[in-house]
Amino acid sequence: MVRNNEFIDFIKKYFNENLSKYSLKSESLHGPFWHLEFTNEVILVIISGDIGFQIEINFYEKKYPLWQYDFSVSEKTQTNFENLKYQMDALKNLLISLN
Repeated sequence: MVRNNEFIDFIKKYFNENLSKYSLKSESLHGPFWHLEFTNEVILVIISGDIGFQIEINFYEKKYPLWQYDFSVSEKTQTNFENLKYQMDALKNLLISLN
C-alpha cells in the first residue's frame, strides 16, 4: 500500500501534465524509499529515491541511467523539488527525442 508522499505526487502530476503518453505501471513507498514506474509501448521509466533519487530508462530491454544522456543531472540527485523538476525536464527532453 502506498501512503501519501509529496515527491510521488509531484512526479505523477509532472507525467500527467507533460508526458501524458506514459501511464503509471507501479508505485511503492516503504519508509523513506519510494519507487515509480511509467511506461508507454516501448519505454519504461523507473524513478526511485529516498534522500537522493535516480531516473533510469529501459529502452528496448536495455537500461540507461539518465545521467548518460545528460551528465548535468548527476549534480542534482538530492531529493528536493528543484532537483526533481530539473531531472524531469531533462527526462522529458530525452523521451521526446526518442519518440
